[in-house]
Amino acid sequence: MYTPFGALILETEVGAEKMEKISLTQRSGFEVIHNSVNWRIAVHAYEEAVNGITAFTEWGVHEDSQEAFILLEGEAWLVLSEVGEDPKDYQLHRLEKESVFVVQKKEYHSIILAPDSQVLIMENLDMSNSGKKPVDPKVIQAVKKSLKK
Repeated sequence: MYTPFGALILETEVGAEKMEKISLTQRSGFEVIHNSVNWRIAVHAYEEAVNGITAFTEWGVHEDSQEAFILLEGEAWLVLSEVGEDPKDYQLHRLEKESVFVVQKKEYHSIILAPDSQVLIMENLDMSNSGKKPVDPKVIQAVKKSLKK
């Protein structure tokens, strides 16, 4: 039987009270915006000291989980490394709207945002098997040079 679209909306309005709406406006830095049973959603909104080019000094790594990134607005880059120690072992990826970028477990990564940019992140809720380590100064220099082009 055919049901007009408007009728479907009316039928779902009763359950709509349980849905959570989270605004992404007026965010800065890194902020977890929703926790679920095993995963969470966070947003990176440009803040130079947290995710700008000058904040690119550490690799993050998740030993047992992946992490997904979606560019919402502006410009952002993921810097990736297999071991996070060799100055030649890095890749710089510009994020694209309407695409999901998934960093694999045990892959060293860091995110860099341009002013007025936002990136949505989905990751494990349990971050106890995650770590950080310094980025080699030669990698920092090479990435900064690439982004100035």
